[in-house]
Amino acid sequence: MDEAGDGSEALAIVENGHVPALVFVDLEMPVMNGHEFLARFKNNPVTAAIPVVVVSGLVRSCIVGGPDGVIIYVAKPFSAESLVEYARRFAHKRPD
Repeated sequence: MDEAGDGSEALAIVENGHVPALVFVDLEMPVMNGHEFLARFKNNPVTAAIPVVVVSGLVRSCIVGGPDGVIIYVAKPFSAESLVEYARRFAHKRPD
């Protein structure tokens, strides 16, 4: 599991070859916010179909599926159990 302090760091992790099975992102981050991260992440053919869990006080909880994969929006406050359940349900297994 990798952790990044902002969207720019997260994209650098992907560019260095680590392609995650699932991403958790907050919309309000320094340097590169979650909106810009999502735009770049979903515009990359390597990462477009990877599910993303957006946690934010700015959204309502819902699940959106589309041509670029699944985006789960989780409103703050949230339970750790709900995030674990989303990870179990949506994390894609990558072929080795």
